Amino acid sequence: MKCPNCGAQIASGKFCEFCGAQINSEMLREQELLNKAGCPSCGSTNIQIKRENQGEIRAKNSKTVLHQTVAVCKDCGNTWYPNGKEKPRKTWLWVLGWIFIFPLPLTLILLKKKEMKPAVKYGIIAAAWILFLMIGIFGGSDRDKSPENANITPASDITEQADEKAPSAQEETEDADKTENTYANNEYYDIVETGQYTNSIGTTYLIHKILAKQDVSVSASVVATDAGGNVIGKSTDDIILTKGKNNYFCYMFDADISDASMQFQSSAEKDSFMFGERNGVEMVQYNQSGDDLYITFKQTVEKLGSFAKFKLLLYKGDTIVDTEDGYFNIYAENLNGKDTTDVASIWVYGEDFDRVEYIYEP
Repeated sequence: MKCPNCGAQIASGKFCEFCGAQINSEMLREQELLNKAGCPSCGSTNIQIKRENQGEIRAKNSKTVLHQTVAVCKDCGNTWYPNGKEKPRKTWLWVLGWIFIFPLPLTLILLKKKEMKPAVKYGIIAAAWILFLMIGIFGGSDRDKSPENANITPASDITEQADEKAPSAQEETEDADKTENTYANNEYYDIVETGQYTNSIGTTYLIHKILAKQDVSVSASVVATDAGGNVIGKSTDDIILTKGKNNYFCYMFDADISDASMQFQSSAEKDSFMFGERNGVEMVQYNQSGDDLYITFKQTVEKLGSFAKFKLLLYKGDTIVDTEDGYFNIYAENLNGKDTTDVASIWVYGEDFDRVEYIYEP
């Protein structure tokens, strides 16, 4: 038995040998009845009872401790509640909770963890509910497509092969009124300019400047092969388009691609909920001093997305000679609200240019 006063394990008797507290008749009677009934698992009478603390009821000048009797067979280890069956756990409710409203069971579990720091506990709970609400909001908006966007197929592949067959006269007639659907020209963008340059360490950059037709995200890739059909390089790029604005794909190759055959492929998908507002930052001015390019940015929305970035095309005359990009939260961390400004410093050592074109991605 366990002493109800000090909690020590005691043998049969009317007094606790550790603290001297009197063992009440209820505990002795329970012990006697359990020994007579025996273990429901193995029948042994070598049984020990324990009193589990279930909580406290506090009055003005008193305190009542609530206990529950637990029996333990010392021969087989079986544990049971002699005063009644343990309340069955409604596992199916927990399963449904985790499937449909996962923050609810998570909240109930974390609230019981007394050892966890409150700031961490409530931070996790808040993050779980915010994520749940965002999934509900953006998931619902995906089902309510407007007629304007009803014909947009997410993640549709737009593939152009180097050896693509020329369409027949009949196909040309049928497609005369349809949007051209190739890598270079499709319903999402048109390539308006191409550039290529090699940096000081021999890496070749292939630039495809595009004009966006829709607000959409695009992933593109290119495979370069030599005259024998051997792959000599592959490069990918992901960009976020803003309708009516320019952007560019940037592909990098370590091998010489001057005589290579290129196979391009691209696919479009809806924006992630992680993206912020478009047209969130404008370039006010720029100037070069030594090996540094200084760009003054002005925020035009209340809050930027976590991955909002700038992209730059550097021109010499009408030729693209280099590119630069970076995240605003690294290069312009003082942009923290509408109409705030900051200056980004970009190292442009060895780059010869006379014009900068600025592109914003949310």
